[in-house]
Amino acid sequence: MARYITSNLQTWTVLPPNDSCASDRTYISKITHVQVCGGEEKISSISWDCPPYEKIGSSILS
Repeated sequence: MARYITSNLQTWTVLPPNDSCASDRTYISKITHVQVCGGEEKISSISWDCPPYEKIGSSILS
C-alpha cells in the first residue's frame, strides 16, 4: 500500500489488488509526501506496517 499527500493538501491511498501491482497519478498538483507500507496477510485481512511520511524534495521532481 502507498499513501501520498499532494500540494493541494489531499491524501490519497493506493491499495494493490491481489497478487499484482497498482498505480495512480495526480494531474493538477504535485506529490509532496509519500508513505510506502509493507503488508502481512492475516486471516482474511492484511496488517500494514507503515513508516512515517517522507517529504519529497524539489530536486527529485526536477
